[in-house]
Amino acid sequence: MSERSAALGIKGPPKTIEHNGKTFTVAPVLTQGTMLAVEQKLYDRAKAALLELRDVYPEAEYVKRADELRKQREDGYYSFESERTMEFLQTTQGTVVLLSCMMSADSGEIMDLLTHKSQQVKEILNEAMEDSFPVDKRPKAKAPAPNLARRNRGRS
Repeated sequence: MSERSAALGIKGPPKTIEHNGKTFTVAPVLTQGTMLAVEQKLYDRAKAALLELRDVYPEAEYVKRADELRKQREDGYYSFESERTMEFLQTTQGTVVLLSCMMSADSGEIMDLLTHKSQQVKEILNEAMEDSFPVDKRPKAKAPAPNLARRNRGRS
């Protein structure tokens, strides 16, 4: 392991999983490139969903929704650390997206790995998440702001 890796807290070499004659390599931590790839995939999925509805929406509505999508991206709605992304990554579909970015593999290969090597994949993913986001530094869901107007109603 290099000094740079040690300085970044990387605990070891990349992990590998072999399946169907192919070797999948997984970095021991989530890299910035992986997180950016996840963000891009989420945004691309949203764009594709909107594009599928282009013939359904009147032109003005489609343009409005496309503008909303662009604004969401600018506001960080698809950022890796967002509450929405963290919740999505807890789903099977989210896990597939994350693993496909971590392993540079397509969704079908990831689903096959999850079917046949689920324990090994789960251990590697859990270790990478724990090393990437120590418990005290993990992104946290934001608590809703208190509704002071409702709380102070009727008081003078």
